[in-house]
Amino acid sequence: MPPITAVFRSAEKTDMGWCYMPLDKPVLTVQLTAPTFPGLEDEVRKHVATLGHHCAVYLQLPRGQRKPNGWDRFTRGLNFVECKADALPA
Repeated sequence: MPPITAVFRSAEKTDMGWCYMPLDKPVLTVQLTAPTFPGLEDEVRKHVATLGHHCAVYLQLPRGQRKPNGWDRFTRGLNFVECKADALPA
């Protein structure tokens, strides 16, 4: 799998659902290099734990790259990632 760009934005869990900061103000943008979906998810969760707050995560394939099977389902599961208090920073 090619490197994936991950854009993290601050998010907050409310009684009405999730809300996040404006799209033009990302907290962190990184390249993820794991070859599998579970590996990508682990990398995302490590970054969220390092940031120390809930995040809205947008994953972007390189320009012109076709989506692998299951991409949409996988990315929907990572739209909002909760920061667990017991997670260890990377």
